[in-house]
Amino acid sequence: MVMLGQRLTGELPFKQVYLHLMVRDSHGRKMSKSLGNVIDPIDVIEGVSLDAMQDRLKNSNLKHDNKELKAALKGQRANFPNGIPECGTDGLRFALCTYNTQGVGLNLDVLKLVEYRHFCNKIWNAVKFGYTHFGSDFKLMSKEDVMQNSRAIDRWILSKLSHTAEICNSGFYDYNLTVVTSAIRHFWHKCLCDVYLETIKPSLYNDESGSGNVSRSVLFMCIEAGLRLLSPFMPYLTEELYQRLPGLQHVPSICVAQYPTTEEFPYKDAILENNTDLMLDVASGIRSLIKQYELTQVNAFVVCSTNDVYSILCSYQDDIKTLTKAASVELLSNGITPSGCAVSTISVACTVAVQLK
Repeated sequence: MVMLGQRLTGELPFKQVYLHLMVRDSHGRKMSKSLGNVIDPIDVIEGVSLDAMQDRLKNSNLKHDNKELKAALKGQRANFPNGIPECGTDGLRFALCTYNTQGVGLNLDVLKLVEYRHFCNKIWNAVKFGYTHFGSDFKLMSKEDVMQNSRAIDRWILSKLSHTAEICNSGFYDYNLTVVTSAIRHFWHKCLCDVYLETIKPSLYNDESGSGNVSRSVLFMCIEAGLRLLSPFMPYLTEELYQRLPGLQHVPSICVAQYPTTEEFPYKDAILENNTDLMLDVASGIRSLIKQYELTQVNAFVVCSTNDVYSILCSYQDDIKTLTKAASVELLSNGITPSGCAVSTISVACTVAVQLK
């Protein structure tokens, strides 16, 4: 590549090289045909059955040594009892970049590769969900209008987006790809899919309050910027999804789109993130009680012993109800838990309760 670049352009194609650790098997052993633990990247990308892997070994140079062949076949059956599932190019690339560069080797686990294939599917489904609500007549609200009319949960996800962009830029600068991939995955999986998409479904499907346009605009901003954050690791998936977003005809490819920065998304708000973390803890506490007592359509109570906690959670009351799927959620500021309830402590100033009878 270096010689071809110099020959055709007279310049080096790159000036810096990132060296990763030696790729080993999941047990930390060097990959060797005689151990039957070799992982071919093409097999990870396209998938391969155990029978096909065994046939390949039988036709390799090990066929001349019956003892080594038997040991290799046995090792292969132990390491890949079900073969290797199809994970795709983007899933493999992202998985490799998640490994910590500290240590003596990169222990490649097929199960972890499959996990990131599922992550690709989650992104695909999240963006597809967005497509169904953008529509052909979608118009993105200005950032000023979004901030003026947004709810706390809208500003929270934008703060998370800004924070993620900051971590990614810093990680790339320091060549710490583990930090970058971890931040991107946390934003897509834990913040956007698990929380924000769930909380905005009522406003998207039944927009009586008029907040649907704000939710759609914020969702578009998160998806569009989230794909740009992910593009260096998953160019094929992000390009396919990015080209289908409305209003981006002026951008020929996501590969040449500007990488997100905190200057583009100056929404970081540490206080708001802490407040939302409290709300998520409350929702998690209620869900745990519902699961523990196997309840359905419960009446839930959030008992606050300070006015500060009460005022914070008041702005999230609808979100708590949505995330817990409770029949009702009532916030109490008197610090007294109703009788006949199961109780869970969230903090010194907040407890949650669900009615048992």
